[in-house]
Amino acid sequence: MESQNYVRVVEVWWDEYKDYFYASRPESKALPYGDISELKKFREDHNCKSFKWFMEEIAYDITSHYPLPPKNVEWGEIRGFETVYCIDSMGKTNGGFVELGPCHRMGGNQLFRINEANQLMQYDQCLTKGPDGSKIMITHCNLNELKEWQYFKNLHRLTHIPSRKCLDRSEVLHQVFISDCDSSKMTQKWEINNIHSV
Repeated sequence: MESQNYVRVVEVWWDEYKDYFYASRPESKALPYGDISELKKFREDHNCKSFKWFMEEIAYDITSHYPLPPKNVEWGEIRGFETVYCIDSMGKTNGGFVELGPCHRMGGNQLFRINEANQLMQYDQCLTKGPDGSKIMITHCNLNELKEWQYFKNLHRLTHIPSRKCLDRSEVLHQVFISDCDSSKMTQKWEINNIHSV
């Protein structure tokens, strides 16, 4: 219910800025939010200012502290190609390692996105290589490291740009890591499937 209320607020008040909300929470686009015609009529009848006016006149410095998110290129579950295993944050943040778990198609810990800045994200956290240089962890995004991941859909490959290595997995150990790219390795093949979380 809370997510539906967010969507109602966004749809009534945010105007063109709603795209930024949906970039951060793409699964929200599919949520039914009910009839908002009365709320829109209230806004119109009271000559409320636009959200753009609010952002430019009242919250004019907010984007210097909280930059607007880049648009999504892909989003959904990151599934090992032709497997039943997906990358899962297991609820970890701020330096926890992501793992492989059975795909459940419910979003949540398995909902990720790649944006135009080549960040692989879950909500406001980014996936990056860990201190060991191999395992993948989820942590606060480093704004200085924007071009970190590239998804080659036709090759089913996720490449870690700075290291020129590929996202890999061990289904036995349930680990996700980067290793030297090898087009013959099935464990380096991935697909990103859009899902609608409820």
